[in-house]
Amino acid sequence: MGPTASGKSALALSCAEEFGGEIINGDSLQVFSSLDIGTAKPTRVEQEKVKHHLIDIVPEGGSFTAGDFRRFALQVIESAEKAGAKHIYVVGGSGFYIQALVSGMYDLPKPSSEVKKQVQDLIEQRGWDVIYREVISRDPVFAQRLKANDHYRIQRALEMIFSSGKTMTEILEDFEAAKLAKNPFPFHYICVGLDLPVEELRKNVEARTRAMLLKGWVDEVKSVLDRGLANWEPMKSVGYNEICCFLAGTLPEEKLVDQIVTRTLQLAKRQRTWFRNKVKVDWFRSSDSVKAKNFIGEFLDSSSR
Repeated sequence: MGPTASGKSALALSCAEEFGGEIINGDSLQVFSSLDIGTAKPTRVEQEKVKHHLIDIVPEGGSFTAGDFRRFALQVIESAEKAGAKHIYVVGGSGFYIQALVSGMYDLPKPSSEVKKQVQDLIEQRGWDVIYREVISRDPVFAQRLKANDHYRIQRALEMIFSSGKTMTEILEDFEAAKLAKNPFPFHYICVGLDLPVEELRKNVEARTRAMLLKGWVDEVKSVLDRGLANWEPMKSVGYNEICCFLAGTLPEEKLVDQIVTRTLQLAKRQRTWFRNKVKVDWFRSSDSVKAKNFIGEFLDSSSR
């Protein structure tokens, strides 16, 4: 794990090729079909070299939660183990997914389509500022975790409040109590993180952003929008949102790269904070990926004995 553009996927692929095993995608966007360039999915060649799971499993317009990820990932791990897979590498920048996998989740039912429509109608009628204040009034404790522009979590919180009749604070308290259940992740594992200095990360992110745009990222987004999916949740994610704004004429072309890079670095900062506070990780510099690989190899060797 680690922030975006830190070299996680390359390390996992190298380990799987040398030590054996399969890879599970732990990125919240690579699960969606039709979103290939901007999500930096493994290439077909890479997927042929090593078996990958949880890529392109959600059709256009579909949704996917951390709870879904945990259920799918556990199924993959159990099936791979029965089939004789030596090792499994879970690779991703979505910290909540990783935490859900290793620590368990409080399993709430998904909001009904009626609740989702109710909240979406409120957003369209009243706007995000009013919805944000609604969450504050209903759950001021949880609202301290939110920013006014964190539209996904605001919408999700209101859906959960309407669905369960509980505040998000109460839901999270139930989650913490549920985590006391024994052995939420019944496999031997370590968490390995890659990180790099901010300026080096900025260079990597900018280079990757320009490469993605040259590969046709804008056309990829335009194609999705042309199919009537402007409100699809992934379109609000970093990079995709900025390209949507560019296509809508609200973001000048000359500012597109800088805006994507800035927002990606902000995401990376949040990822770093999450990883360091929520999960025990053995950290390595991206430039020390050989050391990280050797560390993983030693763990795998000791686990197999």
